[in-house]
Amino acid sequence: MRLGLANLPLMIALDIFPFGGYMILVCIKILGQAIITGTLFSYVFLFSVTGTLFSALVMFFLRRMFASPRRGKISFIGIGTAGAMVSNIAQLTLARIFIFQENTLYIAPPFLAAGLVTGIALGVFCEVFTGKSIWYERQANENE
Repeated sequence: MRLGLANLPLMIALDIFPFGGYMILVCIKILGQAIITGTLFSYVFLFSVTGTLFSALVMFFLRRMFASPRRGKISFIGIGTAGAMVSNIAQLTLARIFIFQENTLYIAPPFLAAGLVTGIALGVFCEVFTGKSIWYERQANENE
């Protein structure tokens, strides 16, 4: 279980990169995190890849789906929360299949609660950052 701080660049990149560039950033995040934590050749890497890919795709498509003025705009708090929950559910699914079987039900509530709290916290940080950053505003406006 991690705090998800490495998802900050992914969330900030949502309005800046096209899908291809965003997915390259996702791959760099996955590999970089695995190298730094020493999990590249372990089963933990599988959990990281699965959680990151699912959450990155959900965050990207939610942001794009709700990016038009007609549909409203989903906040980074919603994006962070959705990304954290999807990542945790994907990892819990793998844990159920490969490691804990039915006992996954015992670790799920604190795991999901921690993900909810950190997803909201990261979302709040991104809202504040993107609201105050001149750099971000310029980059996001260039890509509209």
